[in-house]
Amino acid sequence: MMERISKALEIETYKLFTVKPSPENAMRQLHDTLVENIEQVVRDAIKKAITYKG
Repeated sequence: MMERISKALEIETYKLFTVKPSPENAMRQLHDTLVENIEQVVRDAIKKAITYKG
């Protein structure tokens, strides 16, 4: 079945499973990483503020 799909798309079968890096994917990954890091910093700051006994 994969051979039929690759033949219809006129590409090699292995290319059905390769992911080409793109600027959009890199930017999306960077954005996701930044959001996760910011969320972690905010969580840590809130925990610190709540548990502060000053």
